[in-house]
Amino acid sequence: MVEKKTKFVGGTGYVSQEGLPKSEQYLQTLQKDNPSWCPVPWTSFSINNNGDYRMCVQANTHRASRGTLRDKHQVAMRADTHSLAETRNCGMLKDVRSKMLQGEQHEVCQRCNKEDSVGQQSRRRLDIRRLHERFDFEDSLKVTQPDGTIDIENTPMFEADIRFSNLCNLVCRMCNPTESTQWYKEHKNLVLDRFKSGDYRINLKEEKGRVKACGGFVVTSVVDDYEVTKKQKEDWNPFDWYDHTDLWKDFETHAPGISLIHISGGEPLINQKQYELLENLIDQGLAKNVTLDYNTNWTNVPQQLFTYWKHFKRVDIGGSIDGIGTLDEYIRHPSKWPMIEKNIIKLDKESPDNVNPWFTFTFQILNVLEPMGIIEWDIKHNWSKLNRLAKTPWFTQHPVHNPKHYCVTSLPPKAKAYVRERYTTWLNGWFKDWCMSLPEDYILENAKSPIANKVVRSWDRDPQVLFEETEYHLNKMLDFMDSEDTSHTLINFIDHTRKLDESRGQNFAETCPEINEFIQEWIKENDIRI
Repeated sequence: MVEKKTKFVGGTGYVSQEGLPKSEQYLQTLQKDNPSWCPVPWTSFSINNNGDYRMCVQANTHRASRGTLRDKHQVAMRADTHSLAETRNCGMLKDVRSKMLQGEQHEVCQRCNKEDSVGQQSRRRLDIRRLHERFDFEDSLKVTQPDGTIDIENTPMFEADIRFSNLCNLVCRMCNPTESTQWYKEHKNLVLDRFKSGDYRINLKEEKGRVKACGGFVVTSVVDDYEVTKKQKEDWNPFDWYDHTDLWKDFETHAPGISLIHISGGEPLINQKQYELLENLIDQGLAKNVTLDYNTNWTNVPQQLFTYWKHFKRVDIGGSIDGIGTLDEYIRHPSKWPMIEKNIIKLDKESPDNVNPWFTFTFQILNVLEPMGIIEWDIKHNWSKLNRLAKTPWFTQHPVHNPKHYCVTSLPPKAKAYVRERYTTWLNGWFKDWCMSLPEDYILENAKSPIANKVVRSWDRDPQVLFEETEYHLNKMLDFMDSEDTSHTLINFIDHTRKLDESRGQNFAETCPEINEFIQEWIKENDIRI
């Protein structure tokens, strides 16, 4: 056994003899009094990669609405047709705020609701902690009417989430053409010659060996006898929204206090549009007060970005890596692991002091057995900066909710039991042995990083806390896996996997042999004909 040194409070990300930090104390108190409240509908705005405003990225899980903000005629509000101010008291946001103030969980927030129910680190919990000193539940009461209408002038915006189109260089298995232009060809060949993104139907045509989006239209709707039919030109593409709006003027007018900007895509580090954002923030003198928060696949890290990033308060970079080596190459085709690892080392060793990378992955059927390998890989490299800002000592994970057939809840029951046994054996075997072997003067290497004095971690110098924090988060991942049984969707997983394996020259059985055995057994037990 690892010798007990301090009382462990699982999942807080920080434990000390003096007690929990104020942000965690506030979160725990709020969750007892009002577990539904979140600052996002008051203090943030989000632009989807197709140009639609939405409440937040997590709301995309709500299939009926995708979190899209709409006007009184139920037309999607877009960054190239509506100002930021026009969106702030739209129907969805008012309804969500009103229910939150009454302590009711809103259906649009189903992703955070579910993750909170099994003790995972949801977006709601993250933002409550992050903003508790700037905007808390009591502040929301002061500026909000019973129907959810807010006093815009006295409700500052602190966070933005901007998705610069669907330009991407990968065709990740759980993805689709709404998130990656590289998906166009396979989608056309294997599914349809069109796809839907929000209200838009986008056609795919092949020209000179390349498949591209070549126009679409908005779905007709009728609300209160008001007919909306907004057909577009043949060459219209909703993902080109950025070229038809003066976002920066709107930014400066309606959200001058923005301090955090999440940048994603597609793949943001290959998108030249981000440079205009960075240049504008630097030229306006705002960069020094802004933290950039990227989500990237780490296949490409341009050196010139270091020149831009040094002007900002902080640059946080979450690398979406779904495994080590060939597994990541299988899931995130056609990435090459040697180049990814080279870029991780570059960010860890060569980036400016204000740049903070961390390892994040999408927890799903394909990599359900990979977390242990990721931790061992982290330990082997003893990173200088990597994972300082992660939600656990080793990585941040986001469970795949959709497509449902990739969600770990869809594993066969026997597979789930095997996965839990593997985690438990590893925790109480290899990992506990490693923790016990640490010297008395042990300290994680990234505890010496430039932001270490600002981001103190309870596990920095205590092997016992390190073990228990790791155990806690791995168990919460297992709890999510066991939270429901959606194994009936495995039929879709099997069909999707077979088609992609044939298209890409890959082999699921060779890449994930253990999980494949359980799926094959499930097929036989249920007498399913493939």
